[in-house]
Amino acid sequence: MERDYDLFERSQYNSPVWRGSVHGLENAGRKLREPAKRTTNECFAIYSPTRQIVALLHHFPIRRSLVVYNCRRSSDLRLVRGSLE
Repeated sequence: MERDYDLFERSQYNSPVWRGSVHGLENAGRKLREPAKRTTNECFAIYSPTRQIVALLHHFPIRRSLVVYNCRRSSDLRLVRGSLE
């Protein structure tokens, strides 16, 4: 089931600025790249009901990096994190 995600950019004063919402994790990653092209600030997507950050884009002086994680619980209820890169 696809979820809705909210997109944010961290301002120069370290407060999050809402940049929109999207449907689906792949769309979240794609849409995060748009504001990241215009700013050096951190951009991220969250799943609002759980406040879980599901995608994070940092600007580094040399390159930009997109990290998207798929979090799930394993059979023994430990949190398992797998990369979707």
